[in-house]
Amino acid sequence: MGLIIFFLSFIFYVVYWDLRLHVAAAINLRYARKLIDRKDSTIARMLFAFGKVYGGITLETSFPGRETLPETFLIISNHQSIIDIAAIFYSFPNRRPRFVAKQELARGVPMISAILQVEKHAIINRNGDFTNTMQELQRLAVMSRKGYSPVVFPEGTRSKDGEVKPFHPGAVRKILETTPMPVLAVALDGGYKLATLKSFWNNLRSSTYRIKFLHLYPAPAGKKKVLHMLQAIQKEIKDQVDTWHRLERQ
Repeated sequence: MGLIIFFLSFIFYVVYWDLRLHVAAAINLRYARKLIDRKDSTIARMLFAFGKVYGGITLETSFPGRETLPETFLIISNHQSIIDIAAIFYSFPNRRPRFVAKQELARGVPMISAILQVEKHAIINRNGDFTNTMQELQRLAVMSRKGYSPVVFPEGTRSKDGEVKPFHPGAVRKILETTPMPVLAVALDGGYKLATLKSFWNNLRSSTYRIKFLHLYPAPAGKKKVLHMLQAIQKEIKDQVDTWHRLERQ
């Protein structure tokens, strides 16, 4: 019964915000942007609350140093499912995260597509024009100068088995070359068990979703330091996810 209540609550909440954002954007795009800037973290927290209370999911969080983070920083995380977007919003209240997201998410995904469009996240066509991709990344980097925090999933695609894949440096390099800033490594886990509707229904009650801040790196200067930093972050996140998986198997 709890799962049914969760799904009904989840669907109602998502549809409500999807409609509200589309109506607000049609009337006044600036108002719609301010609205979702204020509410994105709250929306994510409500969705996770539904999951905990009615769906039975366990949420484990660790946010060391969150209160002392700088005004602007780049967030780098591994990626397992669309839930990771909500997890980042959940983790950074009042920080206005802005994602590098694939074009497929910008249309046809209730609420998520509206948020990505209204808030002007960087929408990337992975098979499209390279110049347009660089322009989107540059625009995101420039937005960080106004207090927005860019978010990059350097694996480039979701990990279907939860294992951390090699990181691709292109988006990170372009953002940091345009606007140097500190970089926060964040480890996420559990989303791969909930990546499809079937797995969501089957696994939600027995699942644990984890979010952990790992290390804040100073702004790297130059291509080599960016690459070295990214290698260190990939290893740090992989070690953390591997530790979680090992503890689950024991």
